[in-house]
Amino acid sequence: FNDAAEKVFRCAATEVMGQTIDRFIPQRFRAAHARHMHDFGETGATSRSVNDLGTLRAVRADGEEFPMEASISHLEAGGEKLFTIILRDVTDRRQAEEALRRNSTRTRFALETAKLGDWELDLNTMQASRSLLHDQIFGYESRLPEWSFDLFLNHVHPEDRERVQENFQSSVRQSRRWEFECRIFWPSGEMRWIWACGDQNQELSGGTIRVFGIVKDITERKQAEEEIHRLNEELEERVLERTAQLQEANQELEAFTYSVSHDLRAPLRHISGFSKLLSEEFGPALAPEAQHHVQRIQEGTRRMGLLVDDLLNLARVGRRELSLQVSGLKSIVDELIKELASECEGRQIEWRIGELSFVQCDPGLMKQVFQNLL
Repeated sequence: FNDAAEKVFRCAATEVMGQTIDRFIPQRFRAAHARHMHDFGETGATSRSVNDLGTLRAVRADGEEFPMEASISHLEAGGEKLFTIILRDVTDRRQAEEALRRNSTRTRFALETAKLGDWELDLNTMQASRSLLHDQIFGYESRLPEWSFDLFLNHVHPEDRERVQENFQSSVRQSRRWEFECRIFWPSGEMRWIWACGDQNQELSGGTIRVFGIVKDITERKQAEEEIHRLNEELEERVLERTAQLQEANQELEAFTYSVSHDLRAPLRHISGFSKLLSEEFGPALAPEAQHHVQRIQEGTRRMGLLVDDLLNLARVGRRELSLQVSGLKSIVDELIKELASECEGRQIEWRIGELSFVQCDPGLMKQVFQNLL
């Protein structure tokens, strides 16, 4: 029971001298171990590996179980059989292996969930190992016996093949990530889109260089992008068509407004002229109430003339830039209220005007807006 054994079993050699080896074997394995030792002693062999026995478990002096590897040899001296057991505590290694297994399981789960096939390419032989999902992405139901870079290129669309190969060679020369999208053909002839990327990894010995990476079928995404592109083109065509229709409608409205405005000027001139003659020639003979009515007619024709001018300006909006300037909205409203005073006679109207700011606008058109509202 050497120093290393004392550390492994956490007890001094003096504590175990004269005791059976069963002390360091878990209770549930002791019967099987005794049979094995008996059979081993009867074989006459000088040495034997016990790795075929499965996982070996031992127990420390404090009761903690741990995994171990062991080899046993025996010799006969003075009519007695002496057994020598050389063992190693593999707890740390098993924990590392278990952590690696869990990581591998998580990685595999993540890859399968994301529908990513993984691959690894030996740059010396250009042969590749890969997952089942990798081959399924290339249109195979089961994994092929072999896979190589040339076989991959044979699947790539002829129009993309040279670009993919140049990309690969450039990434190898510059030791940078290899990433690309391309079209491939399945054995059935169906065309698909894939995205792939890979990184280089050189073995610690400095020998083999490998490229490992992932691949994903992006056909649905590409189809969606093409559909969006098609819809955008249709939308642009519709916008152009609607814009042309709107421009045509605006031109018709502009022509109509311009025509109506000009047609209104003649009767306005007649009304204004005859009311002026009536006032000048027969004013003194008219009753005060009749004179007031004549003044109302003249004021109305003046305002109507201003409205016609505004209507003409509105008709020209499509042909000119707006006359933008900073204007006080309150002054525009106050002016309109004064102009509406004659129409408010005999009615009880209360105007409530809140705070109106200064804005950049076309004053004439803004005045027309407020006049329509009021």
